[in-house]
Amino acid sequence: MFNITKIFLIVCSVISMSQFGNASTVNMPVKEIDFTNHVIKIEKPNWFSSGIYELFFENDSFNVISLSIIPPSGGEGRSVQTVSEGKIINWDLENGVVADQNTTSYNPVLFDSKTISNCEAIDVDGRSLVLEDSYVPRHDIEGTYYITYEKCLKFAVVSNEENLVGGIIAEVTDDNEIGFISDYRIITFWSLEDGEKQYQRYLEEELIICDIYIIDLSFKHSGRYLKVKHLGKAVYVPNGGVLIYVPTSVKLIDTHTFEQLPADRVAAFSPGDTYMFTEWEGEPAIVHVDSLRVAQKVSVPEPMTAAVFSPDGSKLYVATVENMIYVYDTPLTSTAGTWECYE
Repeated sequence: MFNITKIFLIVCSVISMSQFGNASTVNMPVKEIDFTNHVIKIEKPNWFSSGIYELFFENDSFNVISLSIIPPSGGEGRSVQTVSEGKIINWDLENGVVADQNTTSYNPVLFDSKTISNCEAIDVDGRSLVLEDSYVPRHDIEGTYYITYEKCLKFAVVSNEENLVGGIIAEVTDDNEIGFISDYRIITFWSLEDGEKQYQRYLEEELIICDIYIIDLSFKHSGRYLKVKHLGKAVYVPNGGVLIYVPTSVKLIDTHTFEQLPADRVAAFSPGDTYMFTEWEGEPAIVHVDSLRVAQKVSVPEPMTAAVFSPDGSKLYVATVENMIYVYDTPLTSTAGTWECYE
């Protein structure tokens, strides 16, 4: 009986993965959408950047978020990378035209999160939950008159399934005498039961000279993974000082082990979170979420900035730094990849 069950489980796994054929096959785009004329217009392209940083479906409508970014200037600590403008574009996929658009003159918050500032507690279903070591008021460092330090919780999301709170903490040390700022972002986990700190990891291990703009903070796959997507550091022409683009970066953290998965750039999850599309170990690929096996490699011509699966999973849309959106067919449907085996 044991052998039969074992064979049955193996067969089910093969059926689920075989939807993609051999993992070494490369998925090529079936369509290209040139979005150059639809992103935010910028007056100084050598010094400012404008691109696509989020794709999402809402009520079956396809939406594109463009951001205008001002990189650092004037030396370390004297300027920060900021988002100056946001634009939400509703794109008619069938006719290939803009159906509607809305521009904001402020930094738009792009994800469903509790937006927090200078706070050590969050509201969870009507109760105040104090999060350990999430807030230190701005103060002078002892023995100095010009160096200040503060720590505050910026954003937080809740996973009821894993009994966790995931959040982004800002930690700032400011030396006012020489105009130098050390600015870090820390990914932190707390227990949803008592607010006790479980784990923390710096978003960047080196000095940050830009205000990292968080594009997405969310729990995925029933809380198993915390996704943190943010703007990366500006890329310039070597020795030329001309801005090429501002990339994105993704941190995907396993909440069971608190290890960071080898995913980067984007992390789009299929319906039901069965598969994800990301830059996996340096190559764009569709990855099976449970086994973390590459199901299919994907050919993307330029560095990626955003991606989304269609609501039924049959299409994959990938945006790049060249403001192109590439469309791919996938073997997924709204029910694909949901094989379940029982003894």
